[in-house]
Amino acid sequence: MNYYKSIFLLLIVPLLLSVSSKRNGTSESNWIMTRSNVGVDISIADTRVIEGNTGQTSVEVMVSISEVTTAPVTVTYTTKDATATASSDYMQAEGSVTFTPGEMVKWIKVQIIGEVVCEDDEKFEIILSNASGATLKNKAGTVTIVNDDCRKGFMSGSIFGGGGSTPGGTGSGNISVYEVRFTYTGYTTLSVDNPDCGVRSNGKVVLTGLLAGSENVEADDDIMYKGILQMDMNIDMCSIMRLPSGQDKICAITVIGSGPVNADLEIQSDQRGGYIKIEYTSGLFLKNLFGSCDQAQIDEERDMVPNKTIASIFNGYELPMLTDRTLHVGQYINTDDKGNKTMVEVLRKIR
Repeated sequence: MNYYKSIFLLLIVPLLLSVSSKRNGTSESNWIMTRSNVGVDISIADTRVIEGNTGQTSVEVMVSISEVTTAPVTVTYTTKDATATASSDYMQAEGSVTFTPGEMVKWIKVQIIGEVVCEDDEKFEIILSNASGATLKNKAGTVTIVNDDCRKGFMSGSIFGGGGSTPGGTGSGNISVYEVRFTYTGYTTLSVDNPDCGVRSNGKVVLTGLLAGSENVEADDDIMYKGILQMDMNIDMCSIMRLPSGQDKICAITVIGSGPVNADLEIQSDQRGGYIKIEYTSGLFLKNLFGSCDQAQIDEERDMVPNKTIASIFNGYELPMLTDRTLHVGQYINTDDKGNKTMVEVLRKIR
């Protein structure tokens, strides 16, 4: 009797395991791989995009997982109206995103519909759901469609961070508004002696949006432009870590981030040039850091993104390619001796 009972158990236990595995929609081997993803989070960033006057403009919203995984991670998404309406302000979108092992960042693309209408900024959300292989940390990212058609949008907070104060302290009639894009391509470093620590040389930091300022100032006054800009960064930085032996070792950190930031662009009166400064974030800024430096150093750097890290290359960074007293439509490029490139694009003057 015990003999047959043993045979029964040998036969039925594998069958139960097989049924349980199929009921969960995966094989036992896949479940073991997925289990290794425990503790992995999925997040989505807030994003800003200029509306435009005609046609459609693409906006890409960053979705990121918190660490490299050994098994795929999948999440579905759909757009949801807030103050913006699908089909009239943007094109409704839905689908899924899959992170293969080794991937940490994906982008969801949505089409924005341009129009010439005097209105406030409008918003819609991208909702994440049905996460597989990871846990949703935040389920929604907000996309702000920045109006570029009238003073109403400029003075209601779309540029000045909600305060409505006019740069330079003069009347709103003297405000000039520009659509700009700042791009840095290369890498950053804290190691002057040995900047090449195996990092990517084509990393990028990009700032886009509207800047506004009063250009009607005295000749010996600086001109200050202000705005909320969209910041997207995927760049490597060289750093130095102290080993237990007391020796220093070159290490690298990859910095990935996306979201809105409040920014000032100052063009100085006493020299040709200026700099851009990021004061603080304006909304949810999604960031992810990893690399060969020790974890404490990576965590410390994470706390400084996007405002104080050297990966935020434009924060206080001089822009010598600005050769005019005020902004003018055009493209200005500067390349340093390491091949890193800084590009300022004044795309258009809105008013």
